[in-house]
Amino acid sequence: MRRFEHYPIYINHPGKWISAWENQREHYEFQWFEALRTGREHREHQRMENWFDYMGKRHYEIMTENPQGHESRTWEINVYKLLLLIKSTRVGKLVLDSLDKNKRYWIVPWVDKRELDRTNRLKWCNCGDARAFPGPAAAGGGIRVYIDFTYLNPVQRKMFGQDGILFHELVHAYRIGRVGYDLVNVAPEMKENGNTEEFLALQLENVYLANRKGSEFYLTYKMMRRVSKSTAYQYYARDGETLAALKHWVENDSVVKEVSRWINPPDSFNPFSDRNVLERMFARMGGKMPVLYKTP
Repeated sequence: MRRFEHYPIYINHPGKWISAWENQREHYEFQWFEALRTGREHREHQRMENWFDYMGKRHYEIMTENPQGHESRTWEINVYKLLLLIKSTRVGKLVLDSLDKNKRYWIVPWVDKRELDRTNRLKWCNCGDARAFPGPAAAGGGIRVYIDFTYLNPVQRKMFGQDGILFHELVHAYRIGRVGYDLVNVAPEMKENGNTEEFLALQLENVYLANRKGSEFYLTYKMMRRVSKSTAYQYYARDGETLAALKHWVENDSVVKEVSRWINPPDSFNPFSDRNVLERMFARMGGKMPVLYKTP
């Protein structure tokens, strides 16, 4: 386990502890099925298996491997380097500086018991998947960012980028720390962007890509297609829902308020600071902006 500089971010790969979790979970799963097969009482075994599926996993994922093995050390160093890259950008540093200093943000690998390797054993699985959730207080608390790049194929690596995936999840973690998971989890839905929280994370990721001198940006969360700035802005200027979401975040989130004040080079991608231009284009086409439920 290593802390990222002075930030409340803790990077942990539990190493051998995941095998301990897996073995105990499989033990109770076997006892449960064996009790069912023989007609014995099985509810306690089922309860324990369910506990290991959720609470037990939360316990084990923040346990420190000592001495640390090669796999966990390599994984943690890679994540640390990605955080350094994120911090080197203007928007990346802003998000990191905006994390709640009174909370712990854990970055840990994602393991899914449904994902099996060829020997039918649990494998570390990301497959392009990453997520952020609060950790239960009984299992160490904090906000958990789950991420692993082991199973990203070459197309996914080029399309998303490890740093881009991690930055996107850090935006979610920042929001969970600021307003709580319950409010984040009931964000208003959007037709092409999942919900307003995913829209926020995606557009800040686009600003991050621009900070990294990128020339292609994600059009919408559902499409996940990378396009030029001009193509994206033409799409946004015709979509009232996108403009309503931009307006909402500029008015209601401190990070976005700051980003919207930035004076960017003409070719830079920042729909938060360019919102007024997009709205004028929308008005000229006679568009009517919808009202989104406000999300703190």
